[in-house]
Amino acid sequence: MNLNKYWNEVGENKTVGLKQLCCGCDTCSQVCPKAAISVEKDSMGFYYPIIDEDKCVHCGICVRRCQCLSNKFFIKTKRQPEAYAVVNRDLKSLKDSSSGGAAFVLAMYILEQQGVVFGAVYNETMDIVHQKIESREELWRIQGSKYAQSRIHNSYQQVEEYLKNGKKVLFTGTPCQIGGLYFFLGKDYPELYTMDIICYGAASPGIFKDYIEWKENKTKGKIKHINFRNKLDGWGNSITEITYYNKKILLRYSEQDEWYQTFISHVATREACHYCKYTNLQRLSDITVGDFWGIEKFRPEMECGRGISKVLVNTDKGKRLFESISNGIKKEKMEFESIVRPNLVQPPPRSECREKFLEDYCRLGFYPAFKNNVEKKIPFIRQMKRYLKIIIRSKVASEKW
Repeated sequence: MNLNKYWNEVGENKTVGLKQLCCGCDTCSQVCPKAAISVEKDSMGFYYPIIDEDKCVHCGICVRRCQCLSNKFFIKTKRQPEAYAVVNRDLKSLKDSSSGGAAFVLAMYILEQQGVVFGAVYNETMDIVHQKIESREELWRIQGSKYAQSRIHNSYQQVEEYLKNGKKVLFTGTPCQIGGLYFFLGKDYPELYTMDIICYGAASPGIFKDYIEWKENKTKGKIKHINFRNKLDGWGNSITEITYYNKKILLRYSEQDEWYQTFISHVATREACHYCKYTNLQRLSDITVGDFWGIEKFRPEMECGRGISKVLVNTDKGKRLFESISNGIKKEKMEFESIVRPNLVQPPPRSECREKFLEDYCRLGFYPAFKNNVEKKIPFIRQMKRYLKIIIRSKVASEKW
């Protein structure tokens, strides 16, 4: 099958073409025996495969290994996962985690077993990429929500090499990135553990990078790191913390941040996310983690100011891994109905402003597109109150933790 030829044609359902189904997992480029497939950014900042017809021998491996062209999960998990509310006992790593820190404890366990962890990090140029982590000192890099799609590059190939050498591997990512890994490997491995995050949709990495450049020009500094979920004012009142190479730190509530508003509005969400086949409770990975929003309705007695993770144990292998971290967490088994939220059971909604935003972005750049289609202005008095609140919170932060 010539993917270049059929790329923009509609499929059997007459509604979407192959490009609209592509989730950008990079599997095709990594399985191609002739290195005929590269992954390149389009005008809207999304990465898609490009086939070099001079190198392609039409072997069909890329088609057979494409999760988007398959109607099935690669593996079957439990129809009804076990659900837990989890909090990391270590306050330092809990503070730096987006929710309850369950993912950090699971990753730490794998490292203690001389294994390796793969997850999304910011590189030195603030691109979001998947990278291997082999030490506790580097583990902080995969903490925190990145709010844009990470590039897999050759991570699947690295995972396969570690597994063939008998190493334990924990691979974390969005459900489609987990799916891409399984389709790349062609089988499961006893030493492979997978953990997907509850996904809100994969935002354009190219538009995110343009946001970074716009922010650097506006603030006249080179950005080193961004934490969109700083808990200075608690778990439910996210603060965006931007750290610069000159050691300057910019803090403001995430509802005021231009990229946070863009992300939650879904104007920069990848097209395939609106057809996602992984938004159901039969999960692909061994373990699923995310924020346990709404837990107060089911456990009003639980203190959640510092964050609580929702953990779904989906497989027997996942259960063994989860039981291995019992000493490092506080956990409580939850009723199944407590875990069900929209982004677990249905694809993210399509924004009515998406097409106009992307059109403006292609013509005018990030900030004009944001201002024309997304910006929610915060009243001046509220901005000042929140500014003062951050100053006060910063002074008492050490006492809180």
